[in-house]
Amino acid sequence: MNLSKEIKIGATMVAAIAALIIGIQFLKGIDIFVNSRTFYGLYDQVDGLNSSSPVTVNGLKIGQIKEIELSTSHPGKVLVSISVTNRDFVFPRDSKVHLESLDLLGSKSIAIVVGKSQELAQDGDTLMTSMENGIMNEVNKQIAPLKIKAEGLLSSMDSVLAVVDDVLRKDARPNLDKSFESLRRTLESIERTSNDLDGVLKEQNVRLGNVLKNLESLTGNLNASNADFTNIIHNFSMLSDSLVKADVAKVITEAAETLGTASEVMEKVNKGEGSMGQLINDDELYNRLNSASDNLDALLEDFRLNPKKYISISLIERRGGDYELTKKDLEKIKESLKE
Repeated sequence: MNLSKEIKIGATMVAAIAALIIGIQFLKGIDIFVNSRTFYGLYDQVDGLNSSSPVTVNGLKIGQIKEIELSTSHPGKVLVSISVTNRDFVFPRDSKVHLESLDLLGSKSIAIVVGKSQELAQDGDTLMTSMENGIMNEVNKQIAPLKIKAEGLLSSMDSVLAVVDDVLRKDARPNLDKSFESLRRTLESIERTSNDLDGVLKEQNVRLGNVLKNLESLTGNLNASNADFTNIIHNFSMLSDSLVKADVAKVITEAAETLGTASEVMEKVNKGEGSMGQLINDDELYNRLNSASDNLDALLEDFRLNPKKYISISLIERRGGDYELTKKDLEKIKESLKE
């Protein structure tokens, strides 16, 4: 069968285009003759991640990035299509596609972190994602505190330099000179005070020696009286032992009983019971005793004025038929009354 020249040229062109497409896909790492599974992941940012970046599990490559594009269903998110060419690899549905760094230059790859679910991931599933901080982010995180400290240090240095500038200004130099002059006078005053104090100490050196001597004598006397102090302490100890051995409880009980008896007696006196109670509380008896005392005073007065009524006749000398008391008789009567 003879083919026309145009058909041969067209067939050659189709074959060349197919070979070109297959070559490009092969260079990207995509084998179009192998059935692959596609999974998806949503990320906030994918710096350093490119199409054809590897997809690994525990460091073993099982696929590559198929496509990176903005998500239409999740605004602000980046949708990454992950092609898994290893048909023997199956993993749970709760596995994560972790974006991690490949090298110090910032290249990224995706590693599948296998989960624990019993349900397996299926072709077309959108998996959970996680991200690893880049080296620059880690460096910035470590440098940030140092940056803050450096800024604070620079601010402090700026303040110090401003103060130094104020001090060294021409209009501030007179004040600085005055300050140094005042400091000089202060140091001179301290030196004079030190010299005066040194002189006082020298003058009082003898007195200080006498005081120390008296103190030494006092300590010697205390040492000499140590035995007396020991005896006093021993006597106090014996006294305390005697008080401990004494039946203090019995004494207190007897005192309490005595006070109780006295309280009962006073209560009876207050109630007017007994002779003392009647004497204290009975006004009539008091009045009678008072009246008797007055009568006794009157009787004694009458006896003094008229002793003939109460004195025996034999004690009185008879003169001229009447009885008259002589001075001697009165003295006898007084003595008899005293007896």
